[in-house]
Formats: sequence, structure tokens, C-alpha cells
Amino acid sequence: MTKGNTAAPQHGAAALETVQQRFKACAERHAERTALRVPSIDGSGGWQLTYRELDQWSDELAAQLRAASVDAGARVGIYAKRSAAAVAALLAVVKVGATYVPLGLDYPEERIRFTIEDTGLRCVFAAVDHFDVASSWGIPTLTLGESPDSFASSCKLELAFAGHCDDCAYILYTSGSTGRPKGVEVSQRGILRLVDPANIYCHFDAERRFLLLAPLTFDAATFEIWGALLNGACCVIYPREGLPDPAELAGLLRRERITTLWLTASLFNWLIDNEALIDVSVSELLVGGEALSVPHVRRAQLQMPGTQLINGYGPTETTTFACCYRIPRALPDDLMSVPIGFPIARTPIFIVDDKKQPVAIGAEGDLYIGGDGVALGYRNLPEQTAARFVELTINGVAERVYATGDRVRQRANGAIEYCGRTDDQVKISGYRIELGEINHAFKLHTDVRDAVTFVREVTAGQRHLIAYVAADTEKVSATILRQSLSSHLPHYMVPTQIIVVEKLPINANGKVDRNALRALDEIAPQRSEKTVADVRSRLHKLWCETLSKLAVEDEDSFYASGGTSLLYMGMVTRAGREFSLPLRTLDIFEFPTFGALCQELEKRCRELEQRTDGNTSHKPDAEQVRAIGERNAAIAIIGVAARVPGARNARQYWANLIAGLDTISHFSDAELDPSIPADLRSDTDYVKARGIIPEAEYFDAAFFGISAGEAAIIDPQQRVFLETAWEALEDAGIAPDREAAIGVFAGTGANTYFLSNVLPVKGVDAGVGELARALASEKDYVATRTAFKLGLTGPAVSVHTACSTSLVAVVQAVDSLRGGHCKVAIAGGVSINTPLHSGYLSQEGGMLSPDG
Repeated sequence: MTKGNTAAPQHGAAALETVQQRFKACAERHAERTALRVPSIDGSGGWQLTYRELDQWSDELAAQLRAASVDAGARVGIYAKRSAAAVAALLAVVKVGATYVPLGLDYPEERIRFTIEDTGLRCVFAAVDHFDVASSWGIPTLTLGESPDSFASSCKLELAFAGHCDDCAYILYTSGSTGRPKGVEVSQRGILRLVDPANIYCHFDAERRFLLLAPLTFDAATFEIWGALLNGACCVIYPREGLPDPAELAGLLRRERITTLWLTASLFNWLIDNEALIDVSVSELLVGGEALSVPHVRRAQLQMPGTQLINGYGPTETTTFACCYRIPRALPDDLMSVPIGFPIARTPIFIVDDKKQPVAIGAEGDLYIGGDGVALGYRNLPEQTAARFVELTINGVAERVYATGDRVRQRANGAIEYCGRTDDQVKISGYRIELGEINHAFKLHTDVRDAVTFVREVTAGQRHLIAYVAADTEKVSATILRQSLSSHLPHYMVPTQIIVVEKLPINANGKVDRNALRALDEIAPQRSEKTVADVRSRLHKLWCETLSKLAVEDEDSFYASGGTSLLYMGMVTRAGREFSLPLRTLDIFEFPTFGALCQELEKRCRELEQRTDGNTSHKPDAEQVRAIGERNAAIAIIGVAARVPGARNARQYWANLIAGLDTISHFSDAELDPSIPADLRSDTDYVKARGIIPEAEYFDAAFFGISAGEAAIIDPQQRVFLETAWEALEDAGIAPDREAAIGVFAGTGANTYFLSNVLPVKGVDAGVGELARALASEKDYVATRTAFKLGLTGPAVSVHTACSTSLVAVVQAVDSLRGGHCKVAIAGGVSINTPLHSGYLSQEGGMLSPDG
């Protein structure tokens, strides 16, 4: 039993405060500070809300709830991705004294229907993209706009109901051993205890920047959201769903100056393995959900020397964290496990024997957790609530506690060490799973007689579920069972490997014989005996090793076979490095089955062989393989700049097109350039009209580091293209000095400026030099000059194909991007004739006329 934690917690004034009151105080004290920030994934922009604006937005949403007859104690569903709107909705629900219930977007329909019925949802907030689905559930559905632009923020909610700290703040569902999910009812008191600035496990103040990375259905989001909003800090919302790309996450952590980050142990291990967090300056990194890998902790300390690593432990029933351990930098050489640490504020810990009495220091015992973080109980499960939420009396003092089912011991220094479980509960990728619920779901299939599920650790820090199912092997296959499970369970509870057998082996004690089950692994049939090519066998090996399977069939889907985004990203990493397979990040969505992916990779590898001139003895390096893997990648237009007659930019050009404006300039004789001969002016075929590029005669030479003398002889086509290229980069939000390998693909028309404005003027190019004169006047240098002046390091290719120059430049840019020669490309063309105020001779048929 922990020292100094034997008495019941003292619930002082801070404990009696409510979440509504705490946020209101923050909104008043920090009205103009940023509360929520939604950055763009590439760093080009984003938007944010101040505490005043978030307060207004949540007031508006709270008014909608009241109009829908939502009052204190009612339950409100949140059916939306991780977003600013979802956070505002949570706050609105709390403001009216109701309880929020996150609904997973990836949850099966059956599980969502169960949650709606179990909680008795009064209504649901649904994001615009998911409104149609939510509205089919038969309960009032409120639209949740993506940003404050979708509402009039003039409503000011009067909090007639102040609430109490023991009110239920939210309900999260965890796996249940009987096959029925358990709704954990968490009080406001638990949230306030978790993010109390008096805590020493983590810093909570207005200078912190938390990253919201967890889904709303994961209790880590409680720490990430309320840790910021109840302390005047900033909550930065990761803008992309699913598993974060390592490079993108690292870039965002740096740009957004994140101070506080929470990761599951699985994600932490994977990021460290991929060296994604090297020199990321996060102040505090909390890791939890599963036991920490000591080797990964050591490597993380080398990669992130300025970061304090914290091991976080706590069941959902004790509001995210109960114990935390700030890992010291000096770790013993013989360290085998990382402690779960010390109790956080207002959280007494008890380690007891089977008689519910404290054990000695160093002895193993059952862990009971008390204090403000203990949940109110399980929704509509009085028997299970009574079994887990019990009263423990130590030294005459009674305490309501939660029986965790964890076995722990206390070290001499007071730190608590995790030893194992007393039941079949496991943690996979941070999710708590009752193996009994999986076994129960298997038995819902009419042809299944029995099932047993285990956890297997395939590689260090990566664990998978494996199930053995007793059924008629002629009627039932692993694919059929996966489809059945997917209609009842979330994806993370579907086993990676399912082995169907006629019956489960039983030992002398009448229990399932685990050793005999392992023997079944070794004799399981290898159904992929026919290999089409070496590519197929390599992909087969990679697929099976990733998913811990013995065989794979063409129709097997990666995710239906138990794969996760985390596993797939690891598979992509290994594909080029170890297997010479040109696998890319998005392939799994375009080619979801083994057979389809195999065909695509065979095609890419044939292309790679052709590129190496059929020299099969030459093994391509990982970079070449990766480049081929990106050959068919989608290309995004992320920035646009244009100057066309009558329009200074693309937006104005589009407006002109919609309005049907004629933007060609027509000249009178007096307006024509004086250099136009009189006989040409009087020619009846001479058309006195031309498209004039705005401000083509002007150029900010100093901005690009070009002297006035050199600027005077540079072809206006090069000048305008250089300016427009810079505008395109600005529009894309890209700083050239921060983005590696930007390519330029460009072309111009003939240089009439040199003939009409440079040659006739004596001395205009004096002192410039022959090379500078050539660079300024010859069209071969438009891409080179642009790349040099903007500091771009990718390919610089000048393209000249007459009328199709701009189109071909775009095609060349796409090929370069897909070939891996550059990360970003600027592509386009320019045509400016001088003198500007001039026309042209019309020719029969229009083939050679500018108006043809």
C-alpha cells in the first residue's frame, strides 16, 4: 500500500468546482488566447479559435441542445471525427449539464445501435459528412458544422444549472467479458482531478500546447482536450484521420511547438523504430496503454534528448491516469521493466492480498484505486458495478475503490511495478480488450461450436490477437468468421489470425491445451502453394510476417485479416528496405486484397527491370524501389498563380469567365505603338487588338536580387514567369528554403522584346556581359533562372513545343513527381509579344493567327 495514501481523499474547494465553471473562468481570464488550433498538415496555413470564440460557439450549440429538450442528466451522442467542431460540441453538452457519448465512426452498426439503446441518447450531434447515417437511427440529429462560419455567434448561454462535480460528464464503452460492452460513466470530478495543475506528473498551465491525436472514443482524448481547455492552454488538433505519417507528425510537432504529447505504446515503438521523433522538441511525452518496451525507451532518450518521457497508467474506470512515472534519463543497465510510477493528485492506491489487507513492500498484490478519478459505475450493469466498484476498509478508514484486476508490487522507492492480470483482459494498441467478448462474438455464428482467443507477441513491442475456432471446416472459413465478427466488434477486436479446426484440444484438467494449439500452427495447411513469380513470394512473406499468418489467399483483405494502419505503415517501411517491393502508402486502399496488390507490384517491378535495361543481376536500391512505387501516385495541385489578359490572378480570371467578359484590348491608331509602320497600320488585314498581360512592363528587380541594368535586358516573359512562380509558391504556402527538391518545368514564346527593345537601343546592355545577355534573351534559360533565383534544388527543365508548351510542361512535372525526382513541381508557360500595343496580320484559315 502506498505511503501517505491510506486515508480518504480530501475533497477541497477545487474538487467541488465543475467543468463548466472551470472553463468559464478560463474563457474570462484568457479570452483572447488561442484555445483551439487546426493546422494544415503541410504547414501552409490553418485556423484557430480564441477562448472567447470557442465559448461563443459552444453557447450556440448548447442553445440547440436546449431547443431539442436536452436538459441536465440527458445523454448526447457525438458522431464526428476528431475536430474543433467535436470539441465545441463536447463543451456544449457539458454546459447544459448533460453527458456526452462519443460514437466511433468505424464502429459496426450493431454496436452503435446497442450504445444508443443502452444510454438512451436524447439526440446526437453529427458532422455534415455523417449526418445521413446518424439521421437513420431514429433519434433527433443536430448538424455539426466544421467551423464557426456555420453559425451566428451572437448567442450567450445563461447557465441556469451550475451542476455538480459528481455529475456524469461522459460515457465511454470498453470491452466486456460477457460479450456485452460496458459503458463507463465518468464524473466531472474525475476530469478535474486528471488535469489539476497541482499534479506533478505533468505540467498544466496556460503556456502548454497539447496535441489532440486520440480518437474521441479513446479516454486519452480526455487528457488532451481538457488538459488544455481547463488550464488556459492551447489544444492543437491533428488534422488527419487514422495513423499519422511519421514525417508529417514530426513536422507538425515542430511547427506547432507542441509541448505535451500522448502516444500509445505501440505507436511510440513504431515512431522510434522509424526514427521519426529525432530532435523533436516536445517537453513531455506520455506513453501508455500497454507495458513500455525498455529498449524503445532507451532509444527514445537518445533521439529526443530534451524530452521528458512519462509512463502513464490507468483504466478508463479511473479517468485516464491513476499512476505516472517520470522516467529518469539514467536507467540501470539491468532494467527489465518500466514502473507505472506514483499516484497522481487525489488518487489513493492500495495493494492488497486475498484478504483485502495491505501487502509488504516488494510483495505482489491486487491493485485497487480510489479517489476522485473513480468512475460512477457501469451503465445499466448493477451487478458488474457492485463487483468492481467496492468499499475497502484499511486501518478503520473506508474508501470507495475500483478493483483493477491488475497485479502489482511496490518498489522500495515507492514506485509501483505492473506484474500482470488476474483475468483475460489484454491491451492491444492501447485498446482494452476482454478476450471473452471476442469468444462470445465467434459463437454468434450458428456453425461455431467453441472459440478461444490469445495474444501473441510477434516482434518486440507489437502484439496480435490469434483465435482458434471449433467449427465444421467444410462450412466455415476464416474469411466468413472475420465478416461475422466485423458486424459485431470494432476492428481492433478482430483477431489478426483465425484458425478453424474441427475441435479444440483439451488437457487432463478439462481446459484448452495451449501447447497443442501451438502445434496446430505448425501443421496448418499452406494454401498459397502456387506462386506466380518472385514478387508474389516476397509479398506473401512480407504479408504473413506483418499479420503473423501462415498463409494468405488472393481474396484476403489486409484490414479484414486483422491488419491495422500501424501494421501497414510498418509493412511499407520494410517493403523497399528488405524486400525490394515498390509498395506505397495509399496502395492498401486502391488494392485492398493480396491478389490485387500482387498484380500491381508485379507490374511495377517489370517497369523497374526495363529501367535497368533488363539487367536482372542489378538489385535496385530502396530509393529506386520507392520511386517506382510512387509512379501511379495521385498528384495534387496545391497552389495556383496566373496572369492572363484582363486578370491579375486566377480568381479574377475565373470571375471574368463566369461573367463572359471580353478581355482583349482593342487599339485606335493613336494608341498603337509608334514603332508600328504606317503601311502596316493601314493594311485592311491588320487586326489592331491583342491580349495584354497586366503589369508586364513592371518588375521588382531588387526583390529577386537582380540589378537594374540586367533587368532592362531580361525578356519580359522570363520576368513575369519568375514573379508568377513566386506567387504560386506563396499560394501553396511553401517556403523554398524549407522544402527540398522543388522542380521547375517551363516554356516561353519567341523573344520579340530583344529585337524591339534591346538591339535598337544603343548601350542598354553595356557592362552586362555576353553570358548575362544570353541568359536574359534566350528562351532556353527560363526554368534555370527561376530555379536559381528562388533557390530551388529540383529539376529545371525548359520545354518548347509550340502551342502545347504549357500542357507538356505539366506532364513533365507529373512524371518527375511520380519518379521521385522532386517533391513539389512548378509547371507552366508564358507568351508575351512586344511591343505590347500592337496587332497582327490576319491570315486565311487562322492557322497562324493569334486569334485562330
